[in-house]
Amino acid sequence: MSRNVPSGDADAAEGIEPIPHAVSEGGECDHVVEHLWEYLDSEMTEDDAARMRAHLAHCSPCLAELSLDELVRQLLRRSCADRAPETLRARLYAQFSATAVITREA
Repeated sequence: MSRNVPSGDADAAEGIEPIPHAVSEGGECDHVVEHLWEYLDSEMTEDDAARMRAHLAHCSPCLAELSLDELVRQLLRRSCADRAPETLRARLYAQFSATAVITREA
């Protein structure tokens, strides 16, 4: 997973794709909402993250959307914290590891 990197650290920024700066038809808010998960996951350049922060600092509807997305992440994290029983994990691993060879008759 990528992470935010300070501006000017070109080597560390390798692999992070900048968000296109052209604003969609719906305006800046649509653009911000479209990229909120990337922002929350730190999967954008530092310049793009700064742009998001600047917009969120003065836009209540987008800030509310960010809060909702953060709540969903917290709920998912809490719901997914339980570890599956070892027998189930072993059975799933065996199924994922199995190789099936299917032959077709001509």
